[in-house]
Amino acid sequence: MIELLLAIAAAGSQASQPVNLSTITGATLAQECARDRGLALDPCVSYVLGVADALQLERRTCRPYSDAGTLQTVAIVRRYISEHPENWGWHASALVREPLLKAFPCPRSIR
Repeated sequence: MIELLLAIAAAGSQASQPVNLSTITGATLAQECARDRGLALDPCVSYVLGVADALQLERRTCRPYSDAGTLQTVAIVRRYISEHPENWGWHASALVREPLLKAFPCPRSIR
């Protein structure tokens, strides 16, 4: 518990460096997303949709609410990860956030 509190305190002092409390790293996510299992609940799809939903709730993205939108979301992230191995050292959420912010921008009036 003390280690967790120290990690959170350190995060406050280094706002530019996110603290990764997840066991999912960028490289781990890249490995999981390379295994295309469709939309089966696997670590890649679950993680991607979790981050995508958080971005949607924060109104940082405006994705369509449909099965096609879900398929598109996962496909966009998988393609980005595959095409950018130089970014596999990033925080896993950044590997998801980066392509989705570009693919599904919200109109200024919604933000």
